[in-house]
Amino acid sequence: MMREYEGSGPYRLPSAMTTTDLAEVRKGFVSAARRARHAGFHGVEIHAANGYLLDQFITEYTNRRNDEYGGSASGRIRYPAEIVAAVRDSSPADFVVGVRVSEAKVNDFNYRWGGKSVAETFFVALAEAGASYIHVAGEGRGFRESSSDKREPLSTMALRITGLPVIANGGLADPDLADDVILDKHADLIALGRAALATPDWPRRIANSERVIAFENEMISPSASIENTDAWFTRKLADDVYG
Repeated sequence: MMREYEGSGPYRLPSAMTTTDLAEVRKGFVSAARRARHAGFHGVEIHAANGYLLDQFITEYTNRRNDEYGGSASGRIRYPAEIVAAVRDSSPADFVVGVRVSEAKVNDFNYRWGGKSVAETFFVALAEAGASYIHVAGEGRGFRESSSDKREPLSTMALRITGLPVIANGGLADPDLADDVILDKHADLIALGRAALATPDWPRRIANSERVIAFENEMISPSASIENTDAWFTRKLADDVYG
């Protein structure tokens, strides 16, 4: 388990979800979206990326099911699409229901879905389920590769296939690359993670040509928490002031 997220030791051996488990988790997503709406949120984003539960259905080597939720690409995307549809159907029409997907995982950066036909199956299923937008995570390397080997980034593919608004994420703290992503119509929006952690007002600073703080791993050491990040900034401020 990842120490950065306060885990230790090996993961417990997983078991395949039963029909009851699937129904319970589906209900949990719907309930969470309802609570978010009642709390005043205008939408939710369903996390089907980075190796978490729904991504484990999508990923070929973690999904070993032999029922309708496994096997082919259409089988592996079935349950995530059902979650999107369930949240969509239980929400008002003006409530945003986005979905985040990725090829890579936090513990496997090199995994790929397996070609454009698989990606098309996934994106079509999510769009037909009622997703308001697609958020493609971990795309930074894809944009850089696409200029040399003609690989079409997933976010570009999602735009072309679904016509939905698309958010691109991953390695986009470089303002020039972020500009290219938007101006070359690879995505409608970009999302920042580490860059926003290091510089919460990143958009304002970029707009005003001000210096931004680069992300450092020590910001989330010894584990990823707000307290540890605040402590890093406190130490950094003291170093800047007192040298």
